[in-house]
Amino acid sequence: MNSEEVYKAKVIEGLQELSDEAFQRRAWLASDGSEVSSFSEAICGLFDDDGLSDDLERGKLPSVFAHEIHEGLRELGKLVDRAAKQFHSLPPLAIIDHPQMQEIRTLAAEVLAKIR
Repeated sequence: MNSEEVYKAKVIEGLQELSDEAFQRRAWLASDGSEVSSFSEAICGLFDDDGLSDDLERGKLPSVFAHEIHEGLRELGKLVDRAAKQFHSLPPLAIIDHPQMQEIRTLAAEVLAKIR
């Protein structure tokens, strides 16, 4: 895999986690095991680990993503930023059940469907 394919795969993985409520219930509520994660880990994995948020700010996403994907990821980033301010003191179950998390799941699923 070249670097753009790796980047795309990591974005897909992050979108899958943010769009999958069943996974969130398993991994975000788990205290040990092979599937342990959190809202914070999910957004860091998608936006920070590979520089997606920086790329979105610069408008320089790899060419593997169409323009509509860029827009969807930008909108998702804005939604996540707004939600993160409210979620920082909430327990995982409250985050999963929060109406803003449902909006995040919906938009992440829409972006993911466009990528595939």
